[in-house]
Amino acid sequence: MSTPPAFPHQVSVGGGPDLVVVGVAGERNELRAYTVEGDLAWQTPTPADGKLVGAPAYEPRTNRICVGTTGERVVCVEARTGDVEWSRRVFGAVEAAPAVDEAEVIVTTTAGEIYGLATDDGRGLWRASADAPIHCSPTAVGALTMVLDDTGRLYGFDSSGGVAWSSDAGSAILYPGLATDGKRAYFVTNRGQWGDELVSADVQTGEQRWSVRTGGTAGGNLPAVVDDTVYTTGVDSVAAFAAGEVGVLADRERWRWHPDGSVYGPVVAADGRLFVPVSDEEEHELVALE
Repeated sequence: MSTPPAFPHQVSVGGGPDLVVVGVAGERNELRAYTVEGDLAWQTPTPADGKLVGAPAYEPRTNRICVGTTGERVVCVEARTGDVEWSRRVFGAVEAAPAVDEAEVIVTTTAGEIYGLATDDGRGLWRASADAPIHCSPTAVGALTMVLDDTGRLYGFDSSGGVAWSSDAGSAILYPGLATDGKRAYFVTNRGQWGDELVSADVQTGEQRWSVRTGGTAGGNLPAVVDDTVYTTGVDSVAAFAAGEVGVLADRERWRWHPDGSVYGPVVAADGRLFVPVSDEEEHELVALE
């Protein structure tokens, strides 16, 4: 499966209803949806004044896909057709994937703003601010929204945008993204002396539970959690780690896969498989792992 020529770090991938949705930034900015068999389902141009850097996010109940742009805009499309449902301006570039559910789309911006927008029409529900720019995707757990800012501060915001708690994640630079299993949040930092670290934190307090070396650099990609496994992508590998507690002598790393090429985006779970964007400098592909 190939995408039009583009800079690898400007191609983003998100899941959909039996679809893999790709945001392409290049001469044309557009969303493209592929079936899990690799066939093109639809493609939709996005506003020309901004690139798609963060991954698209899918909401199954409303059947919508939302994405932010560097042109300070959030766009929501119908997942089966790609038709644009609404577009909303915000303050600051949106360079991370939104968090979306049936009622709300939550986005972060490089101006340090966090927005809660209505999923049905994009109207503003609440707004909050962090102390620094944000390149991290928000993560919603019930009524709580978790965000990492660029200085390494981890926030928990309540449903009205108030700060429920905040804590220092221990690193001045963090790769943009949180994943959660409902009890713990997972993110990758560059604080490790021998490469990046995957960190687990309690969603109710922000307290860190454990950390493990990823064995390389995450390439600025979101981790993903499926059941009891957390997946991270590096420039040259995909790794799987146990999400919960492990024995003192147990190895948290479960397996690691090395592609023929470079990984340039986050892993996406769809249809019981993992999809990994890989580039060999001549073309971009989505590789399916069982």
